[in-house]
Amino acid sequence: MRKPRLGAYLLAFCLLLAWTACSSEPSSTSKPAGTSEQSDSSKPAGTSGPAKIRPAEEFNATAYRGKALVLEIGQIVGCDNSLKGLAALENLRRANLPDLALAFVQASPNEEALKDYIAKGSFGFDVFSDPQGRVAGQYLYQAIPTFYLIGKEGDVRYRGPWDDKKWPEMIAAVRSEKPGDKKNVYLEEKAASRSKAPAFSLASGGADPVSLEGGIKDAKLLLLLFANDKCPYSGDALGKLTDLAKTHASDGLNMLVVHVGKWNPDTAAFYESLKVPCGVGRDEDRKLADAYGITAIPTAVLIEPDGTIFSKALYSPETSRIAGVYLKEGPKAASLQPAQPGAGKG
Repeated sequence: MRKPRLGAYLLAFCLLLAWTACSSEPSSTSKPAGTSEQSDSSKPAGTSGPAKIRPAEEFNATAYRGKALVLEIGQIVGCDNSLKGLAALENLRRANLPDLALAFVQASPNEEALKDYIAKGSFGFDVFSDPQGRVAGQYLYQAIPTFYLIGKEGDVRYRGPWDDKKWPEMIAAVRSEKPGDKKNVYLEEKAASRSKAPAFSLASGGADPVSLEGGIKDAKLLLLLFANDKCPYSGDALGKLTDLAKTHASDGLNMLVVHVGKWNPDTAAFYESLKVPCGVGRDEDRKLADAYGITAIPTAVLIEPDGTIFSKALYSPETSRIAGVYLKEGPKAASLQPAQPGAGKG
């Protein structure tokens, strides 16, 4: 697929200006990243009016469907690179690129600092406060800041640090995609469809561990869900997939859940309240999520009896449809049957 080189070069120039503008070390009296010498030192770069800080519960990547999304998860206080990222996002906004959305998530309880920083203006893109780590947990961030490039269907294409040499090309490529085009993915592909599922055995709340071997034993299909009690969408996915597992238990559907992140009494209460009808494995060090290439949760993995991954995707109604068709009509029908209208909307 031909990539729009000229647009990428122009974007690279804009981003380089933003990054250079905030490359100096900020002090307690320094201006926020991206401000000019002549600007009001209390006003962030490019601001135009009062900012509205939205709660993390309102963040949903599907709300940006049809556009590529650049997402930064960072924090205003004590993180120079988060401020540099904000300046880069603002420069992207100024470029006014079609098919591109921008969002910043404050991944710390210090909402007052965020309010103070943008009190006299708005960045011109969505800003969310995430004191409980809901969005951060959903996207499995491991460092502040973490940047994400999310495709037009809500799937993560890149996760990691900002790189002003790579990002312009990546953004241009994902923005230019049309339905049916091959997706541009900038992640190391792990546990792809038609590959062997990584074996595992995890401690659980019960006496027996949760394992791949046990999950596929005597099953026609295994539904493996990666979830987290902080993720605002995991509860909904668990509820609907629990119903699916009960409905298709006699058809040979087994279900296992992997909790990604730290386990504590609140975590146990979360799963107990949902009456999850299967073992919940504890992936506290996130090694299994990494082995399966999980970039966001809830992600559902459908695994065949021989341990082959049939599909892997963020949970949506399409997960239930594919599993139902597979169990009733076989893998070929599940692979070929087109998605129904609305598929992919959580």
